[in-house]
Amino acid sequence: MDENEIIEKVIKDIDKLFPKKCSCCGILFENFLDFIEKTEIPAHAFDSNFMVMHLHNIYDILALRNCKCKTTIALPCAIDPEFKKEIVLFLEKEAQKLNIPTEKMAGLLRDKIIKSVHNRSK
Repeated sequence: MDENEIIEKVIKDIDKLFPKKCSCCGILFENFLDFIEKTEIPAHAFDSNFMVMHLHNIYDILALRNCKCKTTIALPCAIDPEFKKEIVLFLEKEAQKLNIPTEKMAGLLRDKIIKSVHNRSK
């Protein structure tokens, strides 16, 4: 799978998670774009707001965003376990090519996903 295919599948998987409510204040996020627009990347984790996990053959990627009430919301970037593995391995491979940390590569992918979601809304 190339980067564009991964971006498309991530967006498709994330779309399945909505509508979603903040567990603290109850704000409703109708869709992924609404979620992006009503939340922000936590200040302490701007470059690494992704938790990329690859431990004992368990793969996961969680995007961390703060609701306006300051509650941190973890959003899984993939639903299917095999796709989670594919994303993590892609990030690790690309990070190695660019000689950057995996989390930094995840941040670059995040930015492309967000840009793609914004472009679709136009």
